Amino acid sequence: RIVEENNRLDRYEALQIEAVTSGRKNAAIEMKWADLLNMDIPQELNDTLQFQKNACNQIIETKDRRIRDFQTELKNKDEEYVKMLKQQAADIGGETRGGKVSPGIIGKMREQYHTLRRHYEHQLEEIEAAFEAERAEHLRKNKEDIEELFEKRRHMEESEFLEKRQERERGF
Repeated sequence: RIVEENNRLDRYEALQIEAVTSGRKNAAIEMKWADLLNMDIPQELNDTLQFQKNACNQIIETKDRRIRDFQTELKNKDEEYVKMLKQQAADIGGETRGGKVSPGIIGKMREQYHTLRRHYEHQLEEIEAAFEAERAEHLRKNKEDIEELFEKRRHMEESEFLEKRQERERGF
């Protein structure tokens, strides 16, 4: 970019110099047109007209040279731009080099997406397995607690039954 900026400044400076030089040459040519009206000798008039024509042709040639320079630079910039667009398209979509296909940005993103998705699926499966194991453990523990409570109740009922039976037996 720095090189581009320097080139732009150089072109601007060259255009400024060209404008000043061209302005001076145009002014010189303009001043000589008035002299042509006062000339009476045809050969002298012809020589002066040829001089004016050559001066005008020099100005035109200088302008044409500047135009060709800009057209060449524009063509080079266009070619560089097209090359850059092709490179970007290749970087994004992938390209084939020597029989091998390099994936490009989209291919790499797709690959990363699938890898990440597989990783998340694996993590989810592990979480679900841990949840199922924890659930089974809670169910087992709750079942044991319930069975223990039933066992306590049965013992309590048996104890009450025995106590009532003993009280009845004592009462007889």
